[in-house]
Amino acid sequence: MVCCLIAVFSGCEEDDDYRGYMLSGRWFGNLGMMVDGQPAIGSDLEFIPQDYGGYTQGYGYETDYYYGWRGRVEIVEHYFTWTVRDGIIYLRFDNPELDCNIRDYSLSPDYFEGYMGGVFVHMVYVA
Repeated sequence: MVCCLIAVFSGCEEDDDYRGYMLSGRWFGNLGMMVDGQPAIGSDLEFIPQDYGGYTQGYGYETDYYYGWRGRVEIVEHYFTWTVRDGIIYLRFDNPELDCNIRDYSLSPDYFEGYMGGVFVHMVYVA
């Protein structure tokens, strides 16, 4: 019985490590962000794994693009840390109001979609 439990737990950790590996990189899409009352025209999420411990955690940046003064494209950037645990992606931002979890997602080498803080997002892999 103990051997079965160990296999189940290590299987979950391997799945989380694989998810983190697939998540690593930069993704672009519409996160539904608002900047100074204006909707962002798109956002990047960049996931960078830690230098040790596999791919289950790391840090990253969210960059939101929006039209600023005189129609120029401007950016707002937020730093975050991320963890993949039991299939859920936890994002903790430099602004705690942005903290969220990503659930019920689909992840491939080309696209990433799911519910981020209850909002459905679709993103494509950039780099």
